[in-house]
Amino acid sequence: MTNRQNILLFDSRCERPLKYKRFLENKMHVMVNIAQNEEEFDDFSKKFLPDLILISDSVSSDTATICKKIREKESTFLAGNRPVIVVLSKSSHLDDKILNFENGADDFLSEPIDFDEFTSRIMAHLRRLQEENTDYVTNAYNKNYLMKTLNRTFNIGKDWALLMVDIDNFSFYKEVYGEIAANKMLQTYTAIMKATFCDKDFLGLMEEDKFLIITKTYQSIKMANLLKFAFDKVSSRFYNDEDLKKGYIEFTSENQIENRIPLVATSIGIVDSNTKNYFSLDDVLYSLINAHKLAKMQVGSVIVKDALMLSSAQKINEDENNRILVVEEDAATACLVVMTLDMQGYQTQAMSNYKNVLSYVEKFSPNLVIVDAGADDKGLELCYEIKAHQKDKTKVIVTSVMHNKKIALEKGADLYLPKPYDIFDLHIWVRKFLR
Repeated sequence: MTNRQNILLFDSRCERPLKYKRFLENKMHVMVNIAQNEEEFDDFSKKFLPDLILISDSVSSDTATICKKIREKESTFLAGNRPVIVVLSKSSHLDDKILNFENGADDFLSEPIDFDEFTSRIMAHLRRLQEENTDYVTNAYNKNYLMKTLNRTFNIGKDWALLMVDIDNFSFYKEVYGEIAANKMLQTYTAIMKATFCDKDFLGLMEEDKFLIITKTYQSIKMANLLKFAFDKVSSRFYNDEDLKKGYIEFTSENQIENRIPLVATSIGIVDSNTKNYFSLDDVLYSLINAHKLAKMQVGSVIVKDALMLSSAQKINEDENNRILVVEEDAATACLVVMTLDMQGYQTQAMSNYKNVLSYVEKFSPNLVIVDAGADDKGLELCYEIKAHQKDKTKVIVTSVMHNKKIALEKGADLYLPKPYDIFDLHIWVRKFLR
């Protein structure tokens, strides 16, 4: 439901808005929510981030005033994704229409209105909105609309999975074979993705060759395996016989150094709502990016599901002294630390958002926290708060590029480890603390 285009109907009447809702949802692939007062309207606006808002003059406030307020609060709907505003009025006077248009309305419909005309007008607005937010090469939604849909999914979705999908070595392929061939590869892969979709799945474009899919949890692994299989089958068609026989393409860089670039493959990272209770969309994306990075670190087409979330607090044996929380803003560092600790058998979790760490510490009860001090020393204050809250139950290792050892120890750190550090030195200290 969260991946449909979303309409918010602000109407205080009883019967008429329900008829509009039923008619629109039956005729179009949309989700309609009804707000009957200003409190509900504000709440639904933030939660559902509507693509189109219908405002009836049955509400207590003047419609022109509401239009103006919406335009003044466009940040509520995320940059580049302001909603279409349509006013429903019992009036047909030109002055009323002009007043609403001047205050930000995109359309003005006089009631009673024929339901077929009503639906056609709404459909036209949503079609234009979709065209404006669609990438012309892949026909996937652009990054602005993708972020809007992700926020909406996180706000109201209870069952979701995210797949980050890209094509390894795509930029080198484009340099050698040209833009037309590269676009054809993107279009083919997009068609493969859509062929695996259910009707409520969503496809957005993050970068030129990096896609994000929103689907249901039960569908994610099956979809990823189909994508990997299908891409590996068709990718060979985009090379000439000579490169296929060699198994690589020759690429000459600007400094005239010749490189052998492997043929394209696909990397897929997956996270879903069943893994843990995420505090924010930032934490979701952080986990997804790290899962995808781990997939890209390996050779060929690879799928990694929840690389940094291999366990949950409910599954941990409380007698095992092996729970580690990594608080690190740099995704590459976090990926390396967590991956290597997981391989050693530790129960490891990762977070990038400092402000939610304390509440997660209480839930996860880590035996050890590895926290980066951060550019503004957020990690040092966090170290102090963890030690004050957990006493001696939790050991804390502070890492930093600033080399402020004295301050770190004063804040309660059990160990200060300056960056860059050797990953095996970190492992030695982890074993000492958790022995």
